[in-house]
Amino acid sequence: MTQGGGVQVEQRAGVWIATLSRPEERNAFDLAMIERLLSLLDEAAAAPELRVLILTGAGRAFSSGRDLKELAAPETDASNERAAIYRLQTVTRRLVQIPKVVCAAVNGPAIGLGAELAVACDVRYAADTATFAFPEAQLGLFFTGGVLHLLPRLVGVGRATHWLLTGAPVGAVEALQSGLVTRVTPAERLMKEVLSFADTIAQTDPGSVERLKHALRRLDERELDAVLRLEEDAAWASVNSAEARMRIRAFLDRGKPEARAGERD
Repeated sequence: MTQGGGVQVEQRAGVWIATLSRPEERNAFDLAMIERLLSLLDEAAAAPELRVLILTGAGRAFSSGRDLKELAAPETDASNERAAIYRLQTVTRRLVQIPKVVCAAVNGPAIGLGAELAVACDVRYAADTATFAFPEAQLGLFFTGGVLHLLPRLVGVGRATHWLLTGAPVGAVEALQSGLVTRVTPAERLMKEVLSFADTIAQTDPGSVERLKHALRRLDERELDAVLRLEEDAAWASVNSAEARMRIRAFLDRGKPEARAGERD
């Protein structure tokens, strides 16, 4: 197993398991993790023996999204954040373009960027403890992972609009019924089910799999790219608004021990 940048990678025959590994931060994405994931996707694309890449999370969460503490830090520069948004979107582009099957094994909450990462994968399996949420609008932020294009294709425009506007959590059963995930399984069986799927794909003709993914994904790649550019502009404007920074600080303050104690009093 290799590790670094908040991502651990286990290589099996034809299958790599990439685990987002910042469990103390519920696997929130900081800049180092984003860069490590990008380099991993480059390595995966170039590995002739690799057939399926599995993305999952360490601990009880898949990913809680963008690391808001890093985003809200006083030293965060606006131009650097725009570059970070572009790098985040590059993750989506790589997931769409990689000639391998990418499966999200959603082991727990997938929030914000974490949910967007799962949506950009080819297939999603979820533990019965998994939840999905897109809280960006409630925080005064904007979506960055192409979710405005990808999510409606999975669950329909009306349902996607409701989820994106409200940020309300979506449980595993609703995710299955809506078409967001392919299968829901008890948490303790999640990786067994995902590896069974991966092993099946690993035995399939690689040329057929690559052509199928190309056909399914590339038909509307221009539209996805246009949405990503729109999201980049809107996300950057949102991050730099006073309203967003106020909402992010309020959200982070609610998680402090003294705030939780005050809620109990």
